Amino acid sequence: MGSLVGCAAIDERVAQAAKVDLVGMSALDVQTCLGLPDQRLVTGKTTLLTYFAGATRTFGMSAGLVSLSFGGYCHATVRIEGDRVTGVTFSGDTSSLMSHDAACAPIVKSCLRRPPG
Repeated sequence: MGSLVGCAAIDERVAQAAKVDLVGMSALDVQTCLGLPDQRLVTGKTTLLTYFAGATRTFGMSAGLVSLSFGGYCHATVRIEGDRVTGVTFSGDTSSLMSHDAACAPIVKSCLRRPPG
């Protein structure tokens, strides 16, 4: 189970790094690395791009006596003002194994400038 907690902690760092790394990116660049959004809302000069992801981690013992499954989901919303990302927020059941926003990492990891270690 320790490896699952470790993976969740890495995913948490990925999600938190994205909140910094994506800010300042152009709208085209962020959509190039994140892909097309699941939802798009345009209000004036502000565009909100929302991406959805579900996460499930399973842990089983070789004897087959223990099997644990941890799930969650994330809605990652990227706020664009003009042509630049001004913020990234996460909502949903984003925490996994005591790691805040870990379920959001699969959405944003392809956009990170440097992978957190």
